[in-house]
Parts: sequence; structure tokens; C-alpha cells
Amino acid sequence: FLSLRDFACILDAAAGTDARDVFLTIGLTGLRPSNVRLLSVDEVDGDMIRIPPGKMKGGRWGEVPVSTFARRVLAGRDPKPFYFPARGHTDRPKGLRNVQRACTAACSRAGLDWPTLYDLRHFFASHLAKHGATETQIGRLLCHVGTSVTSRYIHYDIEDLRQLVETHGDDVRRALGNLD
Repeated sequence: FLSLRDFACILDAAAGTDARDVFLTIGLTGLRPSNVRLLSVDEVDGDMIRIPPGKMKGGRWGEVPVSTFARRVLAGRDPKPFYFPARGHTDRPKGLRNVQRACTAACSRAGLDWPTLYDLRHFFASHLAKHGATETQIGRLLCHVGTSVTSRYIHYDIEDLRQLVETHGDDVRRALGNLD
């Protein structure tokens, strides 16, 4: 899975391209790549993104809170009506294949040959889990119906689990009379 450092390297490799903000928005919101590339001005409402059922998998509304940083990224765009229009157009969204190719190229320039566009969404989920978000909370942010799908998005680095093991060891040690 993508670490924060990997994500930063991909964004650096995409600097100066029109796909960088797409990648950044996926990584900041956890939205599906298709929802980001089709994101329109009427779907962003202050600190919330509301994706209508016709654009969501499963045909239900998707609601995602937006961080201050993500709001700044979107505020720097000129949505007419799409935040990420096709190059040279304002009335057509950026094509999925073009975004996928841009992601592959940026990952290659960053020295990462395995990530895909969807790994940016996995990055969002894994990073939230690393900081204590529950699977249910992450599933809600990813607009999943159930947690069985969400579990595939959360990837733990073994080092992220070290503190849990240390805490467990300390608890057992104290319960046994502070044995050393």
C-alpha cells in the first residue's frame, strides 16, 4: 500500500500536470476516481461533497466531509461545470483512461511501478486507520454499504501495530506485578 511518503512522491512526480490535483483530491477525500474526475460545482457544498445517486455505485447518495486542505485545493480550481475538465474543454470531464495513464506515468517517475489510481483511495483509508479511525467510520467515508468491502481498503504496516503490541505487553507486565 502507499505510504504518506509514496503519496508525496507521486504528487511531486505529477507536479506541473493537470492530473496532480485529481490525485490529491482522491487522496484527501477517498472518493472513487470516477467521482473525482466527474466532480461538478453543484456537488461541492462548503465543507461537504454530495454525490447524487446517479453518479454513485449502488445508486445512493454519497456524502463526504472535506478537509480544509481539500477545500483549498478545490477552491484553486475553476469549475465550469467540472473541477477537472478534459484538456482544452470546460464542458467535458477528464477521461478516465487519461487519468489512469497520468497516474501510471507519475508513479513510474516516482520510482513506484505498482500503484494504480485506486491505490490513492486505499491510501486514504489506510492512513485514516493508522490514526485510529474505525472500519465503520472509514466505510462511511468511502461511501460503502457494508464493512466487508471496506476491509479490503485498509492496509496496515506491521510497524503501525508496534504500539499496540507494546501496550499489550505493558498491560500484561503490570497485571503480573510489574515483572521485568
